[in-house]
Amino acid sequence: MLQGLLYICQGWMLVARDCPLFPEGILADKRGPIVREIETQMNSLRRECLVSEGDGDEAVGLTTVERMLVERVLRIYEDYSGEKPSLGESWSGIETVQIISHDSILYYFSQLDADPGVEKSMPRPYLADISVRSFISENDYEQIEEYMRLAYGVRAF
Repeated sequence: MLQGLLYICQGWMLVARDCPLFPEGILADKRGPIVREIETQMNSLRRECLVSEGDGDEAVGLTTVERMLVERVLRIYEDYSGEKPSLGESWSGIETVQIISHDSILYYFSQLDADPGVEKSMPRPYLADISVRSFISENDYEQIEEYMRLAYGVRAF
C-alpha cells in the first residue's frame, strides 16, 4: 500500500507543481509501482506512516504544500486500510522492471482529469489551491476557443 501511495503522491505533485515530491525513481513492476529505496528500508515492516512528525506540526522534510498534498491523498485512502489503492492501470502486463519517467507519470495523472474517456476509478485530491497550473473544464475550454475564434479569427490553443 505504501508504494502505491508514494506513486499517487508523486503523480499528483507533478500535476500540481511541475516538480517531483521526492527524487527517487519509481520502478514499474508487475506487483505495482516500487520506490526501491523505500522497499529496501521497509521490506520487513507491515505498516508504516508516510508522514512522520517532527518538531511542532511540521512533517519532516516536507514543505507546507507538499504536506497538504500528502495529507489529502492519505485522507482519500484512509478507508482502504490494508487494501492496495487503485492505481487506475494494470501492472500485470509488465514483463521487466523499468523506471517510470516523471514525464510519463505527469502525462498519466494529467489525463485523469483532462480526458473524459480516461478511467475515473482513481480518486483525485483537491489541487486548485496548491497548483501552479490552471484547471478548466472541457466546457470552459470550448467557450474560450469559441471566443478566440469570433474575436480574433484564430483557434485558442
